[in-house]
Amino acid sequence: MCVSLSATAQTTDPHGLVTTLASTTMPSANSPNSPAQTAASSALNSIYHVTSRGDRRESIFDDDRDRQVFLEIVGAALDRFDACALAYCLMGNHYHLVLHTRRANLSMLMRHVGQSR
Repeated sequence: MCVSLSATAQTTDPHGLVTTLASTTMPSANSPNSPAQTAASSALNSIYHVTSRGDRRESIFDDDRDRQVFLEIVGAALDRFDACALAYCLMGNHYHLVLHTRRANLSMLMRHVGQSR
């Protein structure tokens, strides 16, 4: 399967979490398999590598229970926004999520995760 890099962006939220997004677009049966896809269609059916770390490398998880709550929040957001997690890694001061979105709604999904913590 051919995937192409679409975008990379980095943001910092008011709580000091720095989030980096890198996306790829997967060809679908409904879109042409060409680099000339529009920005709107390239956000559909995409895979994203999302990372977020604490400000000044500070811890973002207190303990294993905190990690479990975070995964429950992510799971609820995935259900709500019709997405799925392909992989994840939770470290003390950052996390990685590899997410597949069927719609152009990654920012709403991650906003939901950030506001639920």
